[in-house]
Amino acid sequence: MELITLGSIMSMKKGKKPKVMSRVNKSGYVPYVDIKAFEDRIIDNYADPEDCLLCEDGDILIVCDGSRSGLVGKAIAGAVGSTLAVISAKGCSNDYLYYFLQSLYTMLNTKKKGTGTPHLNPEILKNAKLVVPPLPEQKRIVSRIEELFSQLDASVAELQAAKKRLKVYRQAVLKEAFEGKLTDAVSKGIFPIRDFIETPRYGTSKKCSYNNSEYSTPVYRIPNVDYTLGRIRHNDIKYTVFSKSELEGIRLKEGDILIIRSNGSVSLVGRAAIIYNCDTKGTFAGYLMRLRIKNTEVLEPKYLLWYLQSLDARMYIENKAKSTSGVHNINSTEIAELQIPLYTHKEQLDIIKSIETRLSVCDSIELTVDTALQQAEALRQSILKQAFEGKL
Repeated sequence: MELITLGSIMSMKKGKKPKVMSRVNKSGYVPYVDIKAFEDRIIDNYADPEDCLLCEDGDILIVCDGSRSGLVGKAIAGAVGSTLAVISAKGCSNDYLYYFLQSLYTMLNTKKKGTGTPHLNPEILKNAKLVVPPLPEQKRIVSRIEELFSQLDASVAELQAAKKRLKVYRQAVLKEAFEGKLTDAVSKGIFPIRDFIETPRYGTSKKCSYNNSEYSTPVYRIPNVDYTLGRIRHNDIKYTVFSKSELEGIRLKEGDILIIRSNGSVSLVGRAAIIYNCDTKGTFAGYLMRLRIKNTEVLEPKYLLWYLQSLDARMYIENKAKSTSGVHNINSTEIAELQIPLYTHKEQLDIIKSIETRLSVCDSIELTVDTALQQAEALRQSILKQAFEGKL
């Protein structure tokens, strides 16, 4: 059976923004079908259907504008959103077309057009080639795809469950470590970290860029805080030029800890990285906060870094991180009041060693799981490729 171009059988109609919309469902209004509506079946808005492009349950929708251009979904009945289009193809069942378009997603999403808001390139879509077998054969192919996807989904669910168990294990290790149960350490008590640190310092608000001159200073930002490894990531660095006086209060030295103090996601607030000698040429941006320990023989920096990942610390930080216009913030006074169990310096080093020994195994397992999840996604695309090459 010969290959034909999708453009020769395709119909594609772009949605548009309704003249009148409402957050509540008024009489005669229909759901406004945006990405959230077709992906999660959550309706945020309703539209007066006059002068709208309407869709029916099960119609194929494709995202035409934005970072997710090329994403395909099945509609619920309503008015098609302005960033979406209804797409159909003569001789193709909805399910057959749906999976074929899914097989094109990577190409469509990576070869968008436009320098501002990216847009779907319709020429790539039109020039895509496929076989259009009789409907019974299409049904067989779809059935085989869904059978294989079902098996793959079961494997992915197991891998994701394993990741959740690893997360629970991490917290169990940290809990026992800071209770002294991994090392038989005896706590001196619970103290606010303000007893051991200088006044926390916010970073610079100066505008930064990727322009690096001999007079520039690296400015670490939220993307540079690799909190999974607890250190600074040196790719995607921005720079700016400071006077000597401007740098005076925001220099970094080995053992400092940089904390994310402000973010749209509360789960990122309080995430931290330690400063090593190789990081001390840089400074830090305003969304970060510097913690500097007065005496590292009393409180070991890495001990504090690990404690910031513990469940007790996370609960405190997330409860304190107030939301303003959708952004969560924790201030210097609140972070300084964080309570930490204190042990002797030797015991702190033993606790750090016990944590890192156990979690290095956990990290290795998690890397294996993440690799398997990536392979699962690649296998999903391979299944689709084989399906539309007539190999299923």
